[in-house]
Amino acid sequence: MPQNPQPYDDGYFWVLTPTRVDCYKKGDTQLIAPKLWEAEAPTVVHDRVLMAVTEEINRVLAEASKKCPHTDWELGIIQFRGRYMLAWTRPRLGGLGPDDDPRDVMNALRLRF
Repeated sequence: MPQNPQPYDDGYFWVLTPTRVDCYKKGDTQLIAPKLWEAEAPTVVHDRVLMAVTEEINRVLAEASKKCPHTDWELGIIQFRGRYMLAWTRPRLGGLGPDDDPRDVMNALRLRF
């Protein structure tokens, strides 16, 4: 059965503020919905093993979404330099984004160098 797309289809970008990750509409998707596509049947590139792993990841993400510390925030997956990170997100202005100095973003997100 086909799945309904998540709300980030038109593309969103993220901005890191001192207290949260805010999201804005944009054509280039740097913020994605916290759910992976599930295949209806196995294929050569997405076999039964990957189908099972995808289902498990989606289950874990759905459980995590229920534990968001703020009612007006939601779980999102942000992209920075070709890698992804789970983040609590909400719409707002200001802060750092993926196009800012990578060292500043890495420090703010406390990423390992």
